[in-house]
Amino acid sequence: MEMKKNEYGLQSVHEDLLELLKCFDSICRKNKIDYSLYAGTLLGAVREKGFIPWDDDADVIMVYREYVKLARVMKNNDKYYIDTTDAWVPRFRRRNEKNGAFIDLFWLSNAPENTVSFQIKISELKILQGMLKKYKSEKEISKLYQVMLWGTRIIGSLFSRSSLLKKYRTISLRNERQQSSMYSIPNAAFSYLKYRFDKKTIGNKYTDIIFEDQLLRTFTSWDYILKTVYGTDYMTPPSQKYRVRSHANQMNS
Repeated sequence: MEMKKNEYGLQSVHEDLLELLKCFDSICRKNKIDYSLYAGTLLGAVREKGFIPWDDDADVIMVYREYVKLARVMKNNDKYYIDTTDAWVPRFRRRNEKNGAFIDLFWLSNAPENTVSFQIKISELKILQGMLKKYKSEKEISKLYQVMLWGTRIIGSLFSRSSLLKKYRTISLRNERQQSSMYSIPNAAFSYLKYRFDKKTIGNKYTDIIFEDQLLRTFTSWDYILKTVYGTDYMTPPSQKYRVRSHANQMNS
C-alpha cells in the first residue's frame, strides 16, 4: 500500500528539518567538508526520495576528520551551532533554539580490528549511553533493556552529565589515531554500535542524491551502508507497528 507523506502529521517537522539540511549542506559545500546522509535520512532518500513519512529527525555521517573541520567552522557561525551538551551525538541546531529541529551528526572513526577489543569498547559505550539516556524511547523495548536502563540511570545520577559526556567522547575516539582497515560509528544509537564498515568498500567518494526538492550528499557506497545497517531487504518498509516517531519528546514541534 502506498504511504502518504502527511498521514503521520509531520509535514511541518519535515519542512523545518529540510530547511536545516539545506543550510547544513550549504555550509559543508562552501567549506569543502565531506558528509553523507545516514540512517533513516539516507534510507528515505533512496526509498522515498525524501523523508520517510514517520521519521521525525535527520541524520548525517562524516569521517571524524571532516567533523573536526565542521566543528572549527561552526565556531564562527552566528546562525547555527553544534550542540554537544545534550547527548553523546552532536547536534546541528539553530542558535538560541535549544528545542526544535536538529540534525544528528554521526562520525566514522577507526575501529579495533580485534573482535574482543571491539566488543569491550562497545560494551563500555553502551553502559555510558544507559547512564546518559534521559528521554523515554517512543519505540517498544524489551523488559531486560528496561531493567538495564533503570540500573545504569541510577549509576549515572552519581556523576555530572558533562563528565559522562567527556568520558564517552574519550572512549569513542580511543582508536582514532591507530591504523585500522575498518570504521565504526562510536556515537551511534545503542543498537547500531555493533556495526563495522570496511574502509576500502566505503571509499572516499561522494555523490549528490535527490532529497525532497534538494540535492544533498551521500557516499557513493550508500548501498553497502544501507545493507550493513538494515539488511538486504531495506527497500521494503517495516510493518505498521514499527512506523513510529523517535524524537517526539525531544522537540517542540
